[in-house]
Amino acid sequence: MTKIIACAILFLGVLLSAQPGHTQPRNVVVGVEELDYAPHYTTLSGSFRGFGRALLDAFAAAEGIRFDYRPLPVMRLHQALIEGRIGFKYPDNPSWQREIKQAAGISYSQPVVAYLDGILVAPGRLMLPAEPLPSLALVRGFSLPADTPWQGPAPQLHEQNSLGAAIRAALLGEADGLFGNVTVLQHQMRQVMMLPPDQLVFDPRLPHQRGHYHLSTRDERQLLARFDAWLVQQEPAITALKRDYSVE
Repeated sequence: MTKIIACAILFLGVLLSAQPGHTQPRNVVVGVEELDYAPHYTTLSGSFRGFGRALLDAFAAAEGIRFDYRPLPVMRLHQALIEGRIGFKYPDNPSWQREIKQAAGISYSQPVVAYLDGILVAPGRLMLPAEPLPSLALVRGFSLPADTPWQGPAPQLHEQNSLGAAIRAALLGEADGLFGNVTVLQHQMRQVMMLPPDQLVFDPRLPHQRGHYHLSTRDERQLLARFDAWLVQQEPAITALKRDYSVE
């Protein structure tokens, strides 16, 4: 119910702030990760849902446009952005796949929502020295924090096609730790897989990274600028929406 109320507040803001100059609706393709990354977003059954959907739908309504969400595997999604086959990508961050995007002229919105990417380990490891892990499980296409130096050799990466598979690899001992968004991993284990909360725990001593999700584009820079302005105009309602979806 609280999520419905927060969405209603956003759409009320839409009605109050919509500009008459944007009367011709058009479709804009937003590429999203083909991944269950709730509560931020999920594309299970091909339908994009979660905080990201609620936020972007409200902005599209304010602009009098329609966002068509196109789920793609992570690496294909980066390539689609670079080649201009999608209007926007969500989520994105300037540090993600920096090498392949740096020459493409990608523009990023102001921060949308905060995240913490880190490493989850078996609880017993917290009692041991914070030594480098030999191996890590993560979703295929994800990359470890580029700006955080590793002490010793970089871990061997066990890439998986889904978040659930990455979690299972760590639980079964196929990898020594699990890398990803800490809030999302905890949500997946507790709310989706129904696991006890202490199966894997965040180790703040190991490399981790705080940052923000952004909306990115190659070709829709004017619309991106209006999105930035809208984030400021609707800040109270967006804050309530974040609280309802348990994101920062």
